[in-house]
Amino acid sequence: MRTRSQHKKERRLAPRWSAAGAIAVSLSLVGGCAGGVGAGGGSGSDDDSAGLAPGATKEEYAEALAGMDPVTLTLQSTASSADDVAAYRSNELKRSVEDLSDGKITIDVVYGPSIAAYTEVDSALADGRIDLAYMIPIYQPQDYPAFSMLAAGTGLVGTSPLTEELTINAAMLEVAYGTDALFEEYEARGVTPLIPFNATSSVMAMCTDAHESLEDWQGSVVSIGSQSTLAQAEALGATATSLEYTETFEALQRHVVDCSLATTLSATMTGLSEVAPHVAYSSTAGFARGAGAFVAGVDYENLPLAARQLIFDQMGEAFKNSRRADLEGTHRLMEALAEDGGSMHELDEASSDAMVDSIHDIVDPALAEEIDTSMERWRTIVEELGYVDDGDFDTFPEWHDNTEEALDAYAERVYEELMLSHRPE
Repeated sequence: MRTRSQHKKERRLAPRWSAAGAIAVSLSLVGGCAGGVGAGGGSGSDDDSAGLAPGATKEEYAEALAGMDPVTLTLQSTASSADDVAAYRSNELKRSVEDLSDGKITIDVVYGPSIAAYTEVDSALADGRIDLAYMIPIYQPQDYPAFSMLAAGTGLVGTSPLTEELTINAAMLEVAYGTDALFEEYEARGVTPLIPFNATSSVMAMCTDAHESLEDWQGSVVSIGSQSTLAQAEALGATATSLEYTETFEALQRHVVDCSLATTLSATMTGLSEVAPHVAYSSTAGFARGAGAFVAGVDYENLPLAARQLIFDQMGEAFKNSRRADLEGTHRLMEALAEDGGSMHELDEASSDAMVDSIHDIVDPALAEEIDTSMERWRTIVEELGYVDDGDFDTFPEWHDNTEEALDAYAERVYEELMLSHRPE
């Protein structure tokens, strides 16, 4: 696996958008977490000799952190509550960090953007208001052009209920680790990436009536969440608009918009199937995903090395719980569609071609090739690990296994092959 320092291939990552201007916050929200060092902060990172090897036990962490002042990290989750399907990651991170640190690190969870708005998370991390956060850089394309280019690249990949979900999230993380410009963007904004790119769940078109062919899209108004989905909506012949996250349900209900491009997770969280029960997707050219990242702020770097390693060592589980939430979102959406009399429609070939062509107009050819190569590698790995699509989206609730153990082999492989070499040392 290439580390960033080994990544020699240069490429231009300034996006060539087909439409100007930044797109404001819309639907494709992903459950996440954020944090802030409270009173009694860490004892500093000057005791680097206390670092531990991967796989350290609770007793070893307790010994290494014995001289550390207790800290409190405020974790701002994008979930609405601890019971929300999107809260898997924040709940487990709180449990594991507090347990392994033997109480030296406390996680205080708050929900929604109560400390920092989604477009201000990096500022809050840099000035110490929060210390850990799930941020959504596609909402700030002017500050994160490399990230936005990677997010656009997810539109080159198709959709399936399970195997493509696992494949694209691993593959895009691998590509992100090889993208120096992405890490330069994080550094410039004063944040430290722990999971630099999270592709999230499939983005689908939630519509008030069926949209299967190019004809169906003509004249439709579509709520989008990024510049790449703007380009895709326009390529289909629709008019794109950006709505606040909380406005979308009512806009669909009142027919102000005809469709909204939403992740299966966010569609589930907001009950969109009640007002937009007709879902369109493509197995060959997906809508570009509402990608995010799990990052740390200025005070994380001031923690003792063993504390930073402890937090980083939970990122494999955080990645797994992101996938678990995504897949559970798809599961629940399919159940809701059945209850609401909805339908799933695959876009016709002309629509899929238009979508992928619009992304090729945006994404640098070298990046497109790298994504394709990584996708092929991780498709093989996912298959070797025994993950298969035992049906289509409609039947997903019948064969989907969302137990905690179901994704263990996949998450361990991702951590060992992609994350481990970036562990603090």
